Amino acid sequence: MDDAAINRIIRQLNPGDRAAGRQRALDSARLPGVCSWFLDLSEIRGWLNGTGPRLLWLVGPTATGKTFLSSKVVNHIQSNEKFRANNSAVAVVYAEKSYEHRNIADWNLRLSSVARQLASQLPTSSPTIKRALAKFSDTDDDELHSILRTLASEFGTVFVVLDGIGKATTKSLKALMRVLGGGHEERASFQVLITSRDPPPDAFMAQFEISIVEAGADSVDLKDYVTSELRDAFQELSPLELSKVNALLEAESSLTCDGVFPPLPLPHLCARPSEAMESLSTMIASAHGQSTSDTMQQACRRIMAQIKSSKWGDMICCVLYHLVKISEFGYEFTIPMAIDALNAWKIFHQDGSPYTALEIIEICAGLYYFSDDNQTIRIRSPILEHYLRHEEFGREYEEPCTAAQMRYLCKPEFSNGACASSNELRERLTNNRYLWYAARMLAPNLHQHIPRSFISEFMVLSSNQGSIDSYLQAANAWPYQDKVTYDELEESFEYWNCFTRGFRPLHLAVQLSDSAPLIHILTERGGELEGRNNDGQTALHIAAQSQGECNTLRALLACGSDVSAVDENGETPLSLAIVWGSVESVKLLFEYGADISTVDEEALEMCTQEEPEIAKYLSERGVEMPANDDNDDSSTVSE
Repeated sequence: MDDAAINRIIRQLNPGDRAAGRQRALDSARLPGVCSWFLDLSEIRGWLNGTGPRLLWLVGPTATGKTFLSSKVVNHIQSNEKFRANNSAVAVVYAEKSYEHRNIADWNLRLSSVARQLASQLPTSSPTIKRALAKFSDTDDDELHSILRTLASEFGTVFVVLDGIGKATTKSLKALMRVLGGGHEERASFQVLITSRDPPPDAFMAQFEISIVEAGADSVDLKDYVTSELRDAFQELSPLELSKVNALLEAESSLTCDGVFPPLPLPHLCARPSEAMESLSTMIASAHGQSTSDTMQQACRRIMAQIKSSKWGDMICCVLYHLVKISEFGYEFTIPMAIDALNAWKIFHQDGSPYTALEIIEICAGLYYFSDDNQTIRIRSPILEHYLRHEEFGREYEEPCTAAQMRYLCKPEFSNGACASSNELRERLTNNRYLWYAARMLAPNLHQHIPRSFISEFMVLSSNQGSIDSYLQAANAWPYQDKVTYDELEESFEYWNCFTRGFRPLHLAVQLSDSAPLIHILTERGGELEGRNNDGQTALHIAAQSQGECNTLRALLACGSDVSAVDENGETPLSLAIVWGSVESVKLLFEYGADISTVDEEALEMCTQEEPEIAKYLSERGVEMPANDDNDDSSTVSE
């Protein structure tokens, strides 16, 4: 196995892995000297030197600094001569907090990142790396675990940091610790740190020895945080005002806010320097006699009022909206995407000139932290992010977003059709950084809110076959953050051609929205109910897979669409509905004459396994359903 083959397999362990870049961004954003107290805790020292439990659990609510504490631990291990002398290694995974871990399969994406990071720390000449990677299979979970342990056996101790873990069941945690535990052929030593908003399950704690540490902002870190964020305002204060600030910051009991780092006012948006301090004083004063959550919500409300009243309000809100929205789906937002998004939303300077990357970075300073690797930005305050998601960004933002995405996808440069190669698509995505996001998010947005301008903009998009194919290709492509990660993802699986060509306007209407009026307009204008895409599917095949209110399905049926149409794979609308649709879609198809005898045994088996409610409904109708032998035990270990 030569070096090129080894490096290719390392990339394929976790294509597009961004752990190293995220760590560098956190190291850059973390204030010098903060989080040092964490390394002095007896539980942390015991975990680091191996005298304590192998599993350390850092628990705390939102905005208690868990991710920065994780990054501090990783940085400490990487830079400490003692760990290098002991041939220690560290791997970190910054997970999406909404991700639920129910079995070992849910951990495997995290573990594949750990394996890649360990492999990257070994020379390609290492016999261990060659032995480990010879086992590589992208479909065999047991081999992944064996590769991970084989790689780890080359090190003295491997520290694994799993940050931001959401709900995790006892079953999944037991399976994880068995993969990373002893008793295997490969002799590897793992120390595991998990950070979470939730404590470990009681049943798991009863069986495993765990060190549990509560996260929280200590007074020193909190003071440094406030001082750093408001430094520009401090420099402009008079000596009297500065003495008041120092007294305010020394008021430890008032400032700690139950160990939470609060979102802070933005000095560069204030009319005068003292305004930021007045806002901070108001927040601290309001903390007396009310809950921390109420205090934080009021702080967020004041920050948004400050932003909206500034001359850059629309621009900042547009960037924040995308940062919040994109994180829900596990993607990352970049400065080049922000530039393209602002142009799509028609948000410009008062003189009509577009915003530049430097202007966005400077004006939005204090709201995010930034990665130089690929210009990725993330909201700094999780409290502000939560407030924006649940209180601020509703329909008044969703509708203009959808309208902007529709306009963007109708751009003349996309009317020539889909790209003819992976390289050509990469070039298009590089030059149009908002394209993949606009295409991928259009349908989810339209299923929430349909803007008033939708039908007219849909007619423009659907009038050009090239624009339709361009949209479908971009919607199914890999998310584009930068050239390196995109090429790795394409190397693992070429998505550039993974879309169905030949969509007609009715197919597109069903794909994008659940709008019955649009279906009626298209059919009145001569839309072909039985028109086929390149997979031989009619619009009804696509609508049958609806899990919502089934408005387009109902409209197509009312217009006379054929419920017995068969596609190139022998599928009818009903055979697709029982596996991918809903009870409502199945009922509608039966109402219009669908015949269950056209559904084969394989589809019925999949229905039993994947859609128990539909299977129950079919059984109640007298359909003989296959027995469900699935015990829902996808773990690779037994309980």
